[in-house]
Amino acid sequence: MTNVIFSFDTEDIVNERGADGILRCARILREEGVKGCFNIIGLLPEALRSWGRDDIVKELLWHEIDFHSHSHSIHPTINEYTDKENYYEALDAFLNDESAGIKKVKDFFKRDYLPAACIPGNSTSYVAHYGYEKLGFKFFSGDTIYDKINYRPVYNCNTVSLHYARSLDGVLFKLKPDEIADYVNETAREKHTMIFYHHPQRAF
Repeated sequence: MTNVIFSFDTEDIVNERGADGILRCARILREEGVKGCFNIIGLLPEALRSWGRDDIVKELLWHEIDFHSHSHSIHPTINEYTDKENYYEALDAFLNDESAGIKKVKDFFKRDYLPAACIPGNSTSYVAHYGYEKLGFKFFSGDTIYDKINYRPVYNCNTVSLHYARSLDGVLFKLKPDEIADYVNETAREKHTMIFYHHPQRAF
């Protein structure tokens, strides 16, 4: 049996209309009895607050809230500001910035604990592996360290590393519902853990 995770990179702080995609994804999953992993960036709470989206906050109460970095792709990104010769200086910079983002997400969604950290695409850093563990995360995803045969979680840098496996972004707009089901089933077949990820702002 394959462990299947539906994960959502919830990162759009620019497109107000895109916020409807968060609501729809969360609602569909809840109605089907499936908890989703919503990876929230630290800057999103301020945007949701300014847009008056209490409906999204209420809908996400049922789901798991994870962390998707403080500011995602706004420069300097994690891999840019941790590009230092001194590891400890890089780690301090990482911990200071990411802890501020974590606090924003925890406070806004009233969570005491965020189980997983998902690194923004192409913005990873070796410092992040150790830094997220120091910040209390048990699970880490979005990187290239994983079991490429069976997709089993790998214990790495004191966290459980999971592969961010397959994007649903394109599939949802190209395939019919029965074809999507076949795609999910075939992709996950004989795998240990399969993460299907989606950017909800594309689903509005």
